[in-house]
Amino acid sequence: MCHTRKIAACVFVGFVLAFSSAFSQDLAELQGQAESGDAKALFKLGLMYDRGEGVPQDYAEAFKWYRKAAELGHASAQFNLGFSYTYGLGVPKDHGEAIKWLEIAAILGKGGVGEMALKMRKDISVHLTREKITEAGRLAREWLRKYHAGKK
Repeated sequence: MCHTRKIAACVFVGFVLAFSSAFSQDLAELQGQAESGDAKALFKLGLMYDRGEGVPQDYAEAFKWYRKAAELGHASAQFNLGFSYTYGLGVPKDHGEAIKWLEIAAILGKGGVGEMALKMRKDISVHLTREKITEAGRLAREWLRKYHAGKK
């Protein structure tokens, strides 16, 4: 191997090691923030597991982190819960739960998240009876009432 290639290989390995070390520090920091109840950190951990970025892809683990963020009012996490329930990613398919979380995301979400939640809610409503849709709406309103009461 020529001298230039050895240097390039060493630089590359050094970069990978430095990046990996920085990433593991970032992951540890993110986990610490998540454990202290930071909704954005909880959501980011969910995304990492959802996409397999820096951690093994695991939809059930992603769902767990999304759920925690959603309970704290994170609209994108609420949308992702609805998406997960719609397609059975990390949890069994449940269109009623999907509609509940999409309705919550539509109400709490700003801009694109709220609009996407409304569209997806409409699209999956065809899979449920009117009674199931009404029940999902009631559960969403009940969740929102408790959420807003807890913020006071």
